Amino acid sequence: MQRCIRISVVLVGLGLSGCYGLFDPRPVPFPDIPPPPVDARLTSFRLDSFQTRLRRGNPVGEFPFSLFCYRMFGHVPREMIDGLFSFEQANAVFYDTMLNAGFDVAGDPRRLFDAGDERLRAELLIQADVVDLYMVLCDTRLFFGNFYEGMRGEADIRINWTVYSRLHRQILYRTTTSGRATVAQGQFEGDFLLAELALASAIERLAGDEGFRNVVFNTPDYIGPGLIPPGARPPILAPGYESAELFGTIRIAGRRVRRADLERSARWVRAATVSIGDRSAGFGSGFFIGEAPDGGSWLLTNNHVVGDAERVRIRLQERRALLGHVVRRDPRRDVALVKVEGRAPSILAIRRRRLDLSETVFAIGTPIREGLRGTITRGSVSGFRRALDTGLPVIQSDVLVYSGNSGGPLLDSTGNVVGITAAVVMDGRTGLPRYGLNLFIPILDALDRLNVEIVPVGE
Repeated sequence: MQRCIRISVVLVGLGLSGCYGLFDPRPVPFPDIPPPPVDARLTSFRLDSFQTRLRRGNPVGEFPFSLFCYRMFGHVPREMIDGLFSFEQANAVFYDTMLNAGFDVAGDPRRLFDAGDERLRAELLIQADVVDLYMVLCDTRLFFGNFYEGMRGEADIRINWTVYSRLHRQILYRTTTSGRATVAQGQFEGDFLLAELALASAIERLAGDEGFRNVVFNTPDYIGPGLIPPGARPPILAPGYESAELFGTIRIAGRRVRRADLERSARWVRAATVSIGDRSAGFGSGFFIGEAPDGGSWLLTNNHVVGDAERVRIRLQERRALLGHVVRRDPRRDVALVKVEGRAPSILAIRRRRLDLSETVFAIGTPIREGLRGTITRGSVSGFRRALDTGLPVIQSDVLVYSGNSGGPLLDSTGNVVGITAAVVMDGRTGLPRYGLNLFIPILDALDRLNVEIVPVGE
């Protein structure tokens, strides 16, 4: 009898050591992350892609021997990881971790409204590839399985990170970080908690990576074409539509109205229109309205095209790309003024004379996809209305516009700007667009809202 008791004690001891002694109860220390430099420009970024690049069929962990572990001598299957790491979960951990580290992170996963505007604000896109993961898990059950305590264990993870610039369409930096986490006490869904902690640990190490910080803080070694160094940043962003007046009137050197038919000057008119944004977060259109004394240019677009972004990528008809700074915006009127670093190939003139009902008009923009930029469509003025949501004046026309035309110009028959493409009327029952029922912002009202004055100085 005494011998049996000794054997039982030894077995229980083995069980305890096999599970309770396996995991280090001390929390895994996070690295010390220095604060951002005082004069640094925090470039906004967001997690754009999260993938697990682990070979299917290979185990990614184990269940150790223990009398208190429900599963013993088993492997953690690769397929189990798919349930632990979703993009939504990874994005939430990434956002919270980077925000706590002092970075300007876009793409708040908890934002319910205007989430697209928040995503557009990101200048850098981060791709995460999980290339290595190993978990030691204990599915803890006490008293021979009668009471479920939860999952606990340890996890090691390795992630390859890629930093991509939306403005320049090039990879700026690559690095790899590792993370480690321990859950010493049984937790309900402890495997999910363990995965989140290991992921957060790897993200913390990315936040402290010197090369990553150089890119995000825009230090001189990482300034590429069109990027501005710290201390050379122009005034940016009127916070609300009523704030434009606080900056005073901006006088822009524009062009005198054209007299020739659009057919004769279509090439020059098309050259003045641009694409804004990219496929990763959506794109729209815009057009040049004047030149700046410092060699730059001014363009107009919709506020919903630039979203919350401070800087945007401008693509010319000739496919050359320029960098633009959002200087003023009016969310209620849905217009934005952008200062572009570089000369405009052509500038559109502003017409001050009122449109007539049934007058012929033309729309130019980038419908549906970027390869169609510079598309010209023709129609007529159908009416003058008030927007239902704002009560502001709008022009109604049957000229065809599609997704991507937003922010592009509405022109008269001689190529002068009379409006800005704003919206396609949607069917209230089906939610589908009613093509041919389109709304445009009167150009003079847009300039007035932004407190911009066009001074014609050339032909």
